[in-house]
Amino acid sequence: MSAPDRRFQDRVALITGASRGIGRALALTLGRGGATVVVNYKKHADLAEKTVAELEEAGGRGLAVQADVETVEGVESLFAAVRDEFGRLNHFVSNAAASAFKNILDLKPRHLEVTWNLPG
Repeated sequence: MSAPDRRFQDRVALITGASRGIGRALALTLGRGGATVVVNYKKHADLAEKTVAELEEAGGRGLAVQADVETVEGVESLFAAVRDEFGRLNHFVSNAAASAFKNILDLKPRHLEVTWNLPG
């Protein structure tokens, strides 16, 4: 049996929108690689905490942080939380989307416009 992949050991990663979907999958991948992952969420605290629990089961470390990255204040508070808790950030993934969760062909231009205009 081969040794576990620990290429992200001692790294801190912040992933916006990491409580579900692609962000969650990436968080779990980084956690399996040994990373500490900050799981940002807007309103699904239960899903964020579940992701953190799975990160820890996989050998990583996680921290759920609520912040609305649709606002400058939310972005600032998110990065402040990372700085206060870990003092550094090695990886940042801007994954959060503000559009409706629908098939992309069913989205209206206004849905995509909100996502394109997220601060950061």
